[in-house]
Amino acid sequence: MKKKIMSVTLAGLLSLTFAVSSALAAGDQVVSTGVTGNNFSSTAIIDGQGKNGRLTLKISGDAYGITSLSEKCSKSWVSKGLLNTNSVTNGGVVTANFYLKSGCQYKADLYGTGDGQATVWLYNYNGPLSP
Repeated sequence: MKKKIMSVTLAGLLSLTFAVSSALAAGDQVVSTGVTGNNFSSTAIIDGQGKNGRLTLKISGDAYGITSLSEKCSKSWVSKGLLNTNSVTNGGVVTANFYLKSGCQYKADLYGTGDGQATVWLYNYNGPLSP
């Protein structure tokens, strides 16, 4: 009985993993990170595809967040733009599109303050407006 339950569970997890990965086109990537309180975090690195990508920042609770999109096409990281939550309240979302060059790498740095949580998502394609 335990083997059957384990087999069914494993099959379900594999199906879910396949469904999520097949929902994205080849080469499409999304990464995210979040902070609570006065903290800093960076997303994992994704690859540009020579098309617009999306940066989305969401806050909850009494928080403020600012995120910086960075690009690395050769040896060093260069800031490409900022996104902040000045204009949103609890549960608010701000989003912006940026052109992500093919052959370059991208990451988002997140700075949070306050008592709530800030979360950033970085898509190397035209991702959803709200996560």
